[in-house]
Amino acid sequence: MPRFDRVLVDSATFYPISMADLALRLAVLGLFEILWSDDLLNEVERVLVEKKGLSAQSSRYFCDCIRGAFPVGRIPRERHLPLVATRTGPDPDDHVHGAAVVACGATVILSAAETTETRTVVGYAAHSPPAARSSL
Repeated sequence: MPRFDRVLVDSATFYPISMADLALRLAVLGLFEILWSDDLLNEVERVLVEKKGLSAQSSRYFCDCIRGAFPVGRIPRERHLPLVATRTGPDPDDHVHGAAVVACGATVILSAAETTETRTVVGYAAHSPPAARSSL
């Protein structure tokens, strides 16, 4: 099995607990280094409360566990915010995530979204960043 060194897990991948559990366990086992930004986890917190019905406390706890378990994977805002204006794509809210991908040198983006540049694995897509970077 190939090793993907740096994987940015898209926020939507954290919503079904089964996918979040799988991604986090694989990172703990060392299959890949999980990458995250404060913007990404803030979005996860918000969506878990607004759309998935979790309490704000539970949502915060979940994201704090990710922060605590994978501190090396944090992409500092000052590193990716200058790149936001260079991102293109239909959803401006995703530009900050695309900038984080470029700033941290992710080799894979694990996402629930599908595009023509994806390879679907178990209903999820593993994007190849060179193609995905320009559309995020």
